[in-house]
Amino acid sequence: MIKKFILLSMITVACVLSSYQKAPGAFWFVGMCYAQSTEGKGMMGEIPIERTQRILKRKRGGTRIQPEVKEEIRAQIGTKADDKDKSKKEEKKKTPKLHATTKKDYSYYTKSGHRSSKWNNLILPGFQSFDSGSLSTSFIFLQKAYDKGCRDPLVLFRLAIYKESMKQYANAAQFIKEAVEKVGERYPTHPLNKAIHKHAGRALYNIGDINGALVHISEALKYEPDDFMLLFMAGQLLNQKGNPSEAREMLESALVVSPPADVGAAQAIKPLLHELMAATFNMKDYKACKSYAEQMIALDPTDRAAHDYKYKAGTKLRWDRETKIIKELTR
Repeated sequence: MIKKFILLSMITVACVLSSYQKAPGAFWFVGMCYAQSTEGKGMMGEIPIERTQRILKRKRGGTRIQPEVKEEIRAQIGTKADDKDKSKKEEKKKTPKLHATTKKDYSYYTKSGHRSSKWNNLILPGFQSFDSGSLSTSFIFLQKAYDKGCRDPLVLFRLAIYKESMKQYANAAQFIKEAVEKVGERYPTHPLNKAIHKHAGRALYNIGDINGALVHISEALKYEPDDFMLLFMAGQLLNQKGNPSEAREMLESALVVSPPADVGAAQAIKPLLHELMAATFNMKDYKACKSYAEQMIALDPTDRAAHDYKYKAGTKLRWDRETKIIKELTR
């Protein structure tokens, strides 16, 4: 490399001098000397002596590089440039394409998020990992950002989902409640403003916060009135709160909508029928209770709760009939 550099420098000097007609033979002399010093190799060790001798040519009072040599030099430079371009293209291919959600959310973050140089470099990889399905990797980035002071609602939301996936419901509820408080202020036009209530309701449902969960579930039902899980959770919580009539309304609405795709119909219907048996029995609608119990037994003949409700509801119905007959006879 050093020899090549020296030769090119000497050639350049010779060209300059020859152009002023001060050393017309200098360029030829340099070329020939270098050709001999490299044992039969010409310029850059690649051009033979014979061609080196043809490099120089007296023309119009000065020595000039012949066109064919210029082309070879350009070709070598061009090859290196092509290699660099190819390397850049390969690097670009290796760089993963941003997930559509990541691109959108990161744009929101850069415009109005809770930004700081302390954690900005952690946000994009955290979003990309999460949206690509690598929740554990995402958690590493976003938890670091959180520890450094980041309280962006898009970060808090993703941390909550990760904690929920790990069944750490208390931590999930903590993150989601914080996200709910901030999302409207930071991102008033972001779709999460509506969607977050469903997640918040589920997180609070999982830790047994009946009132808090019902607030968010009721809000979420405004946007998704036919969501099976929202209707079921609302019915169950209202049963627990002692409102069987409202619970029944929610549960019977869930009965006529499709359950989630990842939950089988039979698996989804069983807990729903259990809640309906409880709600209708507490409402003293024993006929409806017995009917739901019989539906449950048809699905699972070994279901103990269904047999109990059928027996209790049947007993109450017989008692009501007998009481009615006695009243009619004693008029």
